[in-house]
Amino acid sequence: MPKKQDKSTLIEMKVLPKTMTDGYEGSWWNLGVPEVSGQEGVNNAYELKQQKLRTAKQY
Repeated sequence: MPKKQDKSTLIEMKVLPKTMTDGYEGSWWNLGVPEVSGQEGVNNAYELKQQKLRTAKQY
């Protein structure tokens, strides 16, 4: 798949201290992970994200 962008993008999400809701210990953030990388850890993170997306609640 060819690249569509030639620049990286940073998305910053500010969260105020102590504003998180209790009971979300098993939750995760749906953030972008490269589909292809020369780093095994990045490839593993992508696969884990795909697994989580299959079981995520649809809103």
